[in-house]
Amino acid sequence: MSRGWTWNRWLRMLSCCLAAGLLMSTVGCYTIESKKNPNELYQLALSGLSGTDNFTFRGQSFIYGNNRALIREPIQYHGTVKAHQLQGFQMSMANKQVTSFADRWNPLRQLEEIKNLAKTMEIDGTASNRTHIVMRMRLAPEAGKMLLTQNLNDEMRKLEEQKIQVQNLHSLTDADRSKLQSELGQILSTGYNKLQKMTSDMQVDSKYTLWINRSTLLPSKLYSKTKTNYHLNGVPREEVVVTESKFDGYQ
Repeated sequence: MSRGWTWNRWLRMLSCCLAAGLLMSTVGCYTIESKKNPNELYQLALSGLSGTDNFTFRGQSFIYGNNRALIREPIQYHGTVKAHQLQGFQMSMANKQVTSFADRWNPLRQLEEIKNLAKTMEIDGTASNRTHIVMRMRLAPEAGKMLLTQNLNDEMRKLEEQKIQVQNLHSLTDADRSKLQSELGQILSTGYNKLQKMTSDMQVDSKYTLWINRSTLLPSKLYSKTKTNYHLNGVPREEVVVTESKFDGYQ
């Protein structure tokens, strides 16, 4: 038996072992997708989030109008969860604290809201890698419309609550209190009128992308994009709301 033949045989065996090891490593890394369907993975991620004592999240939202023009400055937001309780959800714009009733920016609320809604779910095998599973979801049109209408109505109701609270602001003079209530009343009237016109023929397309950490099965990032087409005073309008959220500090 020649030394060359032995050397070649050893090289072939080594190549086979390396190939087998690489295959096992690759398959092992992605076995969770073969054992769990997208909905099961989603439920696991939410259960893990609920079972985590402490963590933080932060992100930003963008609202675009026709021709992809920003309707207003981006809003930054962040929140802290301690002992399973959300300690605060704060928003700011251009380094200034802002008061908003748009809880729909909150990624925790987003994940809970879409949990039981009609939607398509799939694992993006191309975008997924050794560290993260990438899941893409798209709400059914009626589910997306129902959710957006519900959120907008919630925001209007919170404005109504603020209008009522103004009555108890003893720091204001009667004249200032009356003026503020009148302004809030006008905002509410205009808002409800616009909301009614929007929702009559509104079409909503809501998409979500969720990054799940393979090691912990906890969410790492959440991206959402909701495109709304409607008519206002006979004029076709389009509005796109984008949110980008990151989770960290898990303990």
